[in-house]
Amino acid sequence: MRERGPQVEHAAYFQETGPVFFQNGEASKTEDAYFTDDDFLKVVNLPLASGSTLTALNTAVMTQTEAKKRFGTDQVVGRVYTVISRGKKMDFKIVGSPG
Repeated sequence: MRERGPQVEHAAYFQETGPVFFQNGEASKTEDAYFTDDDFLKVVNLPLASGSTLTALNTAVMTQTEAKKRFGTDQVVGRVYTVISRGKKMDFKIVGSPG
């Protein structure tokens, strides 16, 4: 998209997916989970309550509601979680939480 014109400042990849959240040997269904790239938070104005934007591969932001559900707290920046998507196990480091 950026190739189409200099007026395009940011373009984001965004894919809805339904990975399985894997924690303490237990798998659970996820809802409203998306894979995206670091430009997503530049395109969509999503203020963060804590942490920073997506900084590298395998980093993530997690809502405070999801954090409380998964970890029992909304203080999750720096934690790592595992998902299984399309048969592949992936670890993600939480770098931010929208407010």
